[in-house]
Parts: sequence; structure tokens; C-alpha cells
Amino acid sequence: MMIELSVIRDLVAIFGVIAGFTYYVLTVRNARRNQRLQLETRQAQLFMQLFDKMWSPELAGKVTILSSMWDASDEEWLERYNSDHEFNRAFTVYAYAWEAMGTLLKKGMYDIELLALYYATGTIDEWERYRDIIHNWRLINKRSYDMWEYAYDTLKTYLEEHPELAPGP
Repeated sequence: MMIELSVIRDLVAIFGVIAGFTYYVLTVRNARRNQRLQLETRQAQLFMQLFDKMWSPELAGKVTILSSMWDASDEEWLERYNSDHEFNRAFTVYAYAWEAMGTLLKKGMYDIELLALYYATGTIDEWERYRDIIHNWRLINKRSYDMWEYAYDTLKTYLEEHPELAPGP
């Protein structure tokens, strides 16, 4: 039995379509993998930039100033905040670092799991220390440090969903 030329032509066309489709699928899969790798690389770079900022000598100095009033009452803390320019500036710089973190989280530019793994205890303790003071400030400015609170709330929700990452007692 002899195969006609039209059948051969049809088979070549079918195999060409299959090859083209296969090439397209492999190209799309490779592009997605490359995008995922680029995103992971950007996340790692952002994490390191935030790490460098949070532990920079400038910010570490601000934390040292703030830690001198960690156990003070809210009234004592506010008195110092209102009377000591250096203390006021230390808190403002520190709080704006947290505002940046919350903004990145809200915009989906930072992965909450990284914060949970790296600094869950500090995030929770620090927001809870200043929460009442900030909530009182919101009587004047309703958005006072709202992104810092967003970071805290997002972390707490994430840790409820992933209790294995929650800090110890």
C-alpha cells in the first residue's frame, strides 16, 4: 500500500503544530520560572536592605535611646517624648522604619513569612509597647503610624495561621 503525498503533507503539518505548541509551552514555563527566580532574588535583596537599615549604627543608636524608657509608664514616656528632642527624633526615625515595613507588606512587596521568621517577637513586643500611645495620637491624626499597625496585625494573623512559626511563650 502506498501513502499518498497529501497524507504525508498532512502528517508533517500535524507534527509541526505539535512541535510549535510544545515549544510554546516550554517557553512559557521557562519564563514563569525565571520570573519566580527574579522575584525571590528581589525579595532577598529587599530583606538584606531592610536588615542593614534596621541594624544600622544610626537606628541602633535610636533604639538604645528608646530602650532607656521601655519600662516607663505611658505618661512618663510621653513627658520625655515632648521634652527631649533627641528622644522624640529617635522614636520618629524608629517608627518610620516600621511604617516602611508595613507599607511594603501592604503593597505585596515584602513577604510576611520573612518577617515571621526573622523578627516576630520584636515586631509584636514593640508595637504592643507603643500601641496605646499611638492610638491616643490618632485622636489628632487618624493615620498616625497605621502602616506599623498593619505590619503587626498582618504578622499576628499570619502566626495564627502558622503556629509553628510563632515565638515561644
